[in-house]
Formats: sequence, structure tokens, C-alpha cells
Amino acid sequence: MDYLKGLNVIILSLLLILTGCFGMLSDDEEDSVEAQNPDDTTTVTASLTAQDIADAMILASNSPPKISVKTFDFTIEDWEDTELFRNNWLYSGFFVCLDDPEDFENEDGTHIGYTLEEQRESLAESESDIGDRHLANMIELGDCVLYFDFVSVDPDGDSMTKGIDTDFDGIIDIPITPNDGMVLVGVDNSTNKDVFNGLMASSCEQIDVAFIAIDEHGASTAEFMHFLGVETCDEEEDMSYYEFSGIDDSGSGDGSVIVTYTSGTDLSLNNLMFTVSVDGEATQTLSNCDEGFGEPCYSHYMEDWYVGDSIVIDTDCTSVCTIYLTITDLIDGTDIGAITIDTE
Repeated sequence: MDYLKGLNVIILSLLLILTGCFGMLSDDEEDSVEAQNPDDTTTVTASLTAQDIADAMILASNSPPKISVKTFDFTIEDWEDTELFRNNWLYSGFFVCLDDPEDFENEDGTHIGYTLEEQRESLAESESDIGDRHLANMIELGDCVLYFDFVSVDPDGDSMTKGIDTDFDGIIDIPITPNDGMVLVGVDNSTNKDVFNGLMASSCEQIDVAFIAIDEHGASTAEFMHFLGVETCDEEEDMSYYEFSGIDDSGSGDGSVIVTYTSGTDLSLNNLMFTVSVDGEATQTLSNCDEGFGEPCYSHYMEDWYVGDSIVIDTDCTSVCTIYLTITDLIDGTDIGAITIDTE
């Protein structure tokens, strides 16, 4: 677009000449342009001053500010086992919501402050391995704090007004002073959120905002930013994501039950731990029945557990019992299933 700017400057320069700014018109003449309508009944005169043309030349040659927010992409391997398509909505950072009064206490138990100046001072005094951080606005209980890193510049050296637009109305809601660095911004917890399901079984909240910069001559630019709320992920989602059912192994008479995998992704039995409690007694960890360690144990003839497949669990119950079974993922230590089975 530089050639357009150059053309605009040339045209405006010619206008300056024609209006006498370079001495071609006498001092007694008015810097004006007359336009007559087709019926010749009225004449409209519009005054065009030298300052108007000078301002127009500045705008014609003015460059808008430039902003760049650090984003985080996933590696190709991260996407191989997902059903999601790659997209241009990259993370600009993360956010946490401060719902506990203790979140506003320093390590020594003192409050971080009740004004923006006090909170900035507390932030500056806190030890950090990530360098200086700028707190854009005062944080209150219930706010969600966005963390991001950015740089900005105006190619013409103009002063800039910049900040965060939280509701996409084109107006800066939270001003940001520095031209670069790590920034903390507090937004109201009622800010619109999306539900993000990327690369994880659980659903997490996502906050989207716009970063706007405007220079002193009115040229502007904007960049969208997306933040993932790690602590908002539904921790119980894993329990509902994997579903199991269990029935008594009819006719066995030895406290055996059949557990069937009914919903979820493929599981490796080598990564699972089964624990049982019979009639509320102490919990016991199941071994592989083929290893000969006795009961309780489980039998299977596969390495991977697919939806629809069943395993048999033997307990030391010899009568009517209630079996409480818990299935734990050893990789992350989370319980992915819990079922209750009555034996006859």
C-alpha cells in the first residue's frame, strides 16, 4: 500500500499549490473551492485551509501502529490422535480466576493491596523468574487474570493509546501503558467464555478479547487474543468420559463379576489399576489372575481394552456381597471409573 500513500501525498501537494500555499495566489484571494449545482440556482462554497490540507497530508502518509502478541502452537504430534483440525486460534496465554480471598495474600500472609498502586507495588516486590510484569488494572475478588507477553511500535514514532477490548465494541476497556513486556489484566468473571475441548478429554473455558492500538493521528490496528483457563477444566469429566458396567458372573458362585467397557477411547490394561472393596471392607488392589497371586484378581486375554470388551474379576466373596470397584489410570493418577456390583 506504500504506492497509494505516495500518490495521496502527490495529489495533496498539488492541492497546496493550487490553493496558494506556495505563493501562487494573492493574499486577497480566499482559499476556497466553489461548486455549482446543475440548475445554477445556488452556489456552495467550501473553505479549504492550509492547515486542513497539511492535516490531510499527515493522515495520507501515516502508518498505523503494529502490535504482536506471543502465541503458543501445538506440535504436529499433539494433533495426530485428536479429531480436531488445526486452526489459527492460537493461545495468547492462560487465565486464572481468583475466587478465594487467600488468592490476594502474599507469601507472608499480608494482603496484596486494595488499590492499583498497592497491588503493583506488591507485584514488583514478589520474586519472579520471568522478569518484570505490568499490572494493567486493579484485581478484585472474582476477577479472572489474563497473562500474556507482547510488543508494539508505531512506525512513525507517534504516541499510542492501546489496551484490551473485552466486549468487541471497538472501544478500549482496559488501557495498557508499556509498549512491550509481560502483562497481567483482570477481567470480570462474567466475560463471555467459550468452551474449549482441545487435546484433552475434559472441557475448559476460554476467554477471547481484542488488543487495540491507536496512534495520535487516529490510525489503528487490532489483534485477537485467546486465553485458556487451565483451572477451569472439568476435573470430573474424565469420570464421565469413560463408562463401565458390571454384572454378577451368574453361576460361578465364587464372587466373580464381569466388568464391561461401554464408552470411551481405547485403554491399555497395563496402564490401569483395579481396586475393590467387598461389603465396605478395606480396599484391595487386584493382581493378574494369571500371575497366581490369588484373589482378588482379574482375568483378561488382551493388552488393550476396547469398548464392548469385558474382563472377569474374582473376589474372595462366597455369598451375597456388594463389590465396589475403582479403575485408576496410572499415567496421571486419576480415577476414570467407579461401579458397584451386587453378587448372588
